[in-house]
Amino acid sequence: MTRAILLIEAKKADELNIKTKLSKKGFTVFTANTSAQAIDVLHHTHVDVIVVNALSFNSNGVRLTAAVDKQNQRKLPVILLVDKPLKVQTRADLVLTNPVTFQKLINRFSVFFPKENTRIVEVGPITLDPGNRLVTCYDKTTRLTPKLLAILLVLIEYKNIGVDRNELFAKVWDTDYLGDTRTLDVHISWLRNALEIDPSDPKLVATLRGYGFMLNVDP
Repeated sequence: MTRAILLIEAKKADELNIKTKLSKKGFTVFTANTSAQAIDVLHHTHVDVIVVNALSFNSNGVRLTAAVDKQNQRKLPVILLVDKPLKVQTRADLVLTNPVTFQKLINRFSVFFPKENTRIVEVGPITLDPGNRLVTCYDKTTRLTPKLLAILLVLIEYKNIGVDRNELFAKVWDTDYLGDTRTLDVHISWLRNALEIDPSDPKLVATLRGYGFMLNVDP
């Protein structure tokens, strides 16, 4: 199976030598030095994952990630490499903070690539194919973003048990920063669009006021 990556980094980014190392590991790597170049690649090639090497730009990569993600119509996962923990929200699905080693990057790739013969998860009316990020519920099939998949997997793990919103946010966004979890509410809304018969009157993904959320399914 071809595994293709869009790598966005500055022209003189040679510290990690990511492109060469990924190519040696069997990945197909497309590169871009600007958001405009990245968008052009997305429009004309097939890639599975986007990697934004903000380390090479001496920035936090938030604006660059947002600019590219606006054109990310296939909901491709985005990995952001940064120098220090972010104190603002980002559209990246995974943020890796320095020290970023190539092996750390490779280790985190596995969950982002489509898999064959993935174990199907069935709970209540939900049928989930995690490897391909496909969920079917009430005869409706939706391809989830990596973050929506992560949220659903946590809710399935704790089905019929409430999950604290801060804990859920920390697990999915892989961060200790809990200053603003409003983005979680937006993602819960999107998840309800995928699962509920009437998203405005959710039955599966319940809000526990003042606490968090719960996946409400038959035992």
